[in-house]
Amino acid sequence: MAYEMKPNTASLFKNDNREKLQPHNKGSALIDGKEYWVSGWENQSANGVEYQSLKFQLKELTDAKKQGFSDMSDDVPY
Repeated sequence: MAYEMKPNTASLFKNDNREKLQPHNKGSALIDGKEYWVSGWENQSANGVEYQSLKFQLKELTDAKKQGFSDMSDDVPY
């Protein structure tokens, strides 16, 4: 049985093949019925408190960019 993500949750996994600027953790989320890629960077504040900075990217937008549709808009010039 395949894992099915529950609404408004995310899962992060350690990024073992990480290069310098890449996230420490990667995963996905299901928010309001839409799927997102999640990236997490481990940081430390100026006063020494450790925290994670997260970035969410809508999966359908990143998939469209990979297919060469990055400049799609609803404005048609004709």
